[in-house]
Amino acid sequence: MKNVIGLVGLAGLAASATAQPPVETELKYEVRIFNAGNNTGWGSSVNANPGDQIEVRAVVSYTGTANLFGLGQIIFQPTVKNWGAGDSLVTSGVGPGSIGPVGSNISTPPGYVADAPGVYGRLTPWAATNYTTSNYIRGHVHNNPDGSGATYLRIARADVTNWFGAGATSGAGAVNNVNGQGGVTIGQGTIGANRPTTQPPQNNSLTNIVVFKFGFILGAGDTRPDLIVSTPANGFGRSTSSATWGQADTRWYNTADATAPGAYRSGESVVDATIHVVPTPASLALMGLGGLMVARRRR
Repeated sequence: MKNVIGLVGLAGLAASATAQPPVETELKYEVRIFNAGNNTGWGSSVNANPGDQIEVRAVVSYTGTANLFGLGQIIFQPTVKNWGAGDSLVTSGVGPGSIGPVGSNISTPPGYVADAPGVYGRLTPWAATNYTTSNYIRGHVHNNPDGSGATYLRIARADVTNWFGAGATSGAGAVNNVNGQGGVTIGQGTIGANRPTTQPPQNNSLTNIVVFKFGFILGAGDTRPDLIVSTPANGFGRSTSSATWGQADTRWYNTADATAPGAYRSGESVVDATIHVVPTPASLALMGLGGLMVARRRR
C-alpha cells in the first residue's frame, strides 16, 4: 500500500508550519527471507514461517521532474505492526536492541555497512551523521500506542523512547518524539569538488537507493495477523529552523557541488511491505478440527 504524506498533523508543528514542499520522495520498504548465498528475492510481500529470519530494506527514490544530483538527507522511523512477543530483532551488540554499528562515514571502524545478506544498519555512504553508544539506532517495542490494540516495533535512536507525537513540542525535548528528527538519519555529506577524500564514494542515484536494512526472526504463533512495515507521516524528520518550521526535511542536491544536507526539499510517500505468516500443517489441522467440532455442535 502506498501512503501519500502531505501536511503533517504534528502537535505544535502543523499550526506554525510554512507551505509544504511537493511530495516527490518515495520511501519503499521491501522484504525477503534471509539467504546467506544471495541478495535477491526482495519484494513488497513475503510468505514466511515461524523461525524464519526476515530482512527488511528501505529504498528511496525521487519521483519528481527537477534536475537533481543525488540524495542529501532523509530521516525516518520504520515501524512493524503486529510485532509478536516471540519475535526478536537481529542486533549488532553495541547496546540493547541495537541495529548496525556506531560511528559515521569517516570513523574507524565506519558507521556504515555493506549491502550484503545478514548485515544491518545504514549502508555506505549514508552514515554522514555520527552515532554514539548513547544515541545509536535501536528497536523500541510499544504495546497499543495508537489505540488499535496492535503491538509495534519502532526503530529510532536509543534516546527517542516515546511513540510518535508524544513529549515536548519545542526545544531539545521535541526530538522525543514530536518533530521526527530522532529517527534513522540518512545522509552522505558534501558532494562534488569539495567532498573530503576521507568520505566513501558519493552516490548520485535518484531512484532505487537502498539506504538502511534491518532483520528479525519470527517467533512462534503462526495464526497471527500479517506484519506491516511502514512509516507514518509523523515518523519523518521535520525542520526545526524558524524559516522552514514544520516543513518536510527530506533533501536532495540541486547542484553537482553541494554541501550537506542539500537545498531541495521534498515531501514523502510510503510504500508498505507485508509479511504473511503461513500456518504450519499442524496448525491447519487443528484449525480444521476445531471447525469440524463447531459444525457437529450445530447439527
